[in-house]
Amino acid sequence: MIDAPYFAEVRNQADCDRALNTMDEMIDDYDANAGAITLLARAIEYWEDQADEFVEFNRTIAQ
Repeated sequence: MIDAPYFAEVRNQADCDRALNTMDEMIDDYDANAGAITLLARAIEYWEDQADEFVEFNRTIAQ
């Protein structure tokens, strides 16, 4: 079993980095990994939308 809680929820930058690295490894065989890549992308996007680290960036983008 893979210990990868960031598939369901990215909670911090370390989780985000692991998720991005995992996605990078999976992208070479996109067809076989499309579902997992989608889960990772959603988890990363949700965290980036909510994380304190991105408040200013998200505010700027929204304007």
